[in-house]
Amino acid sequence: MSLIRITVLIVVFSSFYTTSSLADEPRKVITYSVANERITLPPRCVKSAILREAAVGNSPLLSRSIMFMIQPGAECADHLNAFFERHIGSMVSTRFGQQEIMQPTKIINALRVERGFSQYVEDKLLAEEIIATYN
Repeated sequence: MSLIRITVLIVVFSSFYTTSSLADEPRKVITYSVANERITLPPRCVKSAILREAAVGNSPLLSRSIMFMIQPGAECADHLNAFFERHIGSMVSTRFGQQEIMQPTKIINALRVERGFSQYVEDKLLAEEIIATYN
C-alpha cells in the first residue's frame, strides 16, 4: 500500500471518528413531554429567540420569558402545533437538556407557533443559555 493511500485512510477514519463523536454527544435543547410522548425544539426550527422581562403588577419581581419565532413548515411549526393540539388538557413538562425549565403545566389551548410563542423561564442564567443555543 502506498504512503499516500495510508495517509488518506487515516484522514478518513479520523474524520469519521470526530463526526460520530460529536453526533453522539447530547446537545441541550428544549423538550416538551406529555405522558409517553416527547418532542424537541431543534435549533434549525427557531428563527429567533429573544429574552423578555416585565414587571408583574406592583411586584418588584420580573416575569421572564423567551419569545421564540419558529420556522414555518411540516418539520417545525406544523409538528409543534400538532403536538400541543393533541394534548390539550394534559400536563406538559418542559426541560432544557436535563434541567426542568418550569413546573409541569396544563395545556389549555392549541398553539400556533409560526406566529411566535413565549416560553416562561424563571432563572435568568438558564434563559440566557437557552437563547445562546437557539440564536
